[in-house]
Amino acid sequence: MTEITGTVATTITEGSGGYGGYVVITSKGEVAPTAGGANGVNVPGADYYLRNEGVIIAGSGNSGFSGGNGFAGGTGVSLTADLAILVNGGTVSGGSGGYGGDVTGFDFSNGGYGGAGSTGVSIKGSAYVLNNGTIKGGAGGHGGTSEFARGGKGGAGAAGVYLDGGTLNDFGTIEGGAGGAGGTGSAGSLGQGAAGDAVLFGSIASTLIIDPGAVIDGNVVANGVNDTLELGGTTTDSFTLPGSQFTGFSSLDIGSHWNVTGAVANLKSLQNSGTISQATGTAGTNGNPGTSGTAGAAGVTIAASETANNHGTITGGTGGASGYSSSGASGLAPRAAPGSA
Repeated sequence: MTEITGTVATTITEGSGGYGGYVVITSKGEVAPTAGGANGVNVPGADYYLRNEGVIIAGSGNSGFSGGNGFAGGTGVSLTADLAILVNGGTVSGGSGGYGGDVTGFDFSNGGYGGAGSTGVSIKGSAYVLNNGTIKGGAGGHGGTSEFARGGKGGAGAAGVYLDGGTLNDFGTIEGGAGGAGGTGSAGSLGQGAAGDAVLFGSIASTLIIDPGAVIDGNVVANGVNDTLELGGTTTDSFTLPGSQFTGFSSLDIGSHWNVTGAVANLKSLQNSGTISQATGTAGTNGNPGTSGTAGAAGVTIAASETANNHGTITGGTGGASGYSSSGASGLAPRAAPGSA
């Protein structure tokens, strides 16, 4: 085992350079390469193990020169082998993108584009990551300026985690990198770079396990074909399936301590040991005439080609109450005058 208690200013690659396949970065340890775009730690071997209780910050990308584009940052931790393991209780950050180059003098070119940030943790093969700390994607670089044209576009922020095979088990915080600001120019700017997703999936089947207390800041984008979202842990928590933040999962596995609301649909496989409940429909309005309440949502929608195993509770939403119909009462008819025919 190699224990790191101070600052290392170069990339660590397990299994080479004097490092074995078992590295521990203590709470006082830091890996912060100074080379432009350098990875923090590479874990390339099967059964290699990395535990981080300190800080890993990949190298930032180099800046562009004279209107050139900035370069991409490095990856915080790269796991590329089957059964490689990362246990993170500290902070892992992808490198930020380099700044776009400025255009000066009598030159009508736009400023250089900011470089893209890089992933906090990249998981490939059947590697496994347990996160009880913080993982951040690198921010995009600032766009370059231009005296006589438009400022360069900011670089794209990176995903906190790129998951292409393997498993990510999250108790902690994962966030995507911010998009870089667009550069300034006399003719305006080409705009800000896009923010990175919190978790971005590749084409290989992968599993994201969310445990109670996890914080995910940004979108979670599965591939729509073979990825699984699992709600695990042993303490009670609730989870709402928002239509825009968690997308593209084909399988959902709900643990016994979870209460799930939201649309549970379009899945190839559902395993439920918890509680799925839906909101009550909207009540109708009173008036003349009153309106009907809306229907409650279905607990689960499963197509004929899909499978569902339920060992918990599934409850559809109650329909909303109808409104009341009402009309004003008639007044008394006027009486005829005395002596009139």
